[in-house]
Amino acid sequence: ISEKVIGIALDGTGYGADGHLWGGEFLLCDCTSYERLAHFAYLPLPGASAGIKEPWRMAAYIMHLLYGGQMRKMECDLWKIIPDNWPLAVQIAEAGLNSPLTSSAGRLFDAAAAILGIRGKINYEGQAAVELEQVAASGQGKILPYKIQQRQGMRSINFLPMFKNLIENSDTLADKAASFHLTIAAAVVQIAQLLSRQTGVKKIVLSGGVFQNLILLKNVLTMLEGGFSVYINRKVPVNDGGLAFGQAAVACALINEK
Repeated sequence: ISEKVIGIALDGTGYGADGHLWGGEFLLCDCTSYERLAHFAYLPLPGASAGIKEPWRMAAYIMHLLYGGQMRKMECDLWKIIPDNWPLAVQIAEAGLNSPLTSSAGRLFDAAAAILGIRGKINYEGQAAVELEQVAASGQGKILPYKIQQRQGMRSINFLPMFKNLIENSDTLADKAASFHLTIAAAVVQIAQLLSRQTGVKKIVLSGGVFQNLILLKNVLTMLEGGFSVYINRKVPVNDGGLAFGQAAVACALINEK
């Protein structure tokens, strides 16, 4: 593909050009340049790397954003798996101490797994998201609320309304997990459609480790059917294993451009 595409990168943690941690990105790009057009809304990652290993941290902060001082009164399976020192994670995130902002899709999957009581602390990379996907496999999902916001031409997707619904609705655990996947997919596709109308670009490329999640991938592919040419990884890994290959491809394109 030589022309520009809408690249949708959903991943865990990547260093972004604005100094924040990226991982839920919508880019107009080719091999020599990119323009960031939209992203998942930023949330602080309490404890930085500790927040990756302990998804309950971001989950607790999401509860704080939604309910403030009333958060502990809310019935939520997070309380079954969270340690007693959870207020400290909320406090450091509020103070901006060791809590970098992230747009990571992977961290949202982790937070959802914690809020639903599936996994609060991981033993290997991606464990919470994998277990969330396994639970969702037997569920019937529905699209939950989310907000698309725009500031200075940059769109962002705010998933706090989705988390509020997950906490408060009476669906089964499997149905909640399935709804999470379906909502993420619906938001991704809506942004892709908006950006396609804005740019005129009909080719969409999906990549990043989060697209190893087959429920998410199948939902996105199904919703994009008809109006777009959609490309996914085949011979190169969709996750970090493909980074070096991509960097080499970019380097070659830039050298040849000169």
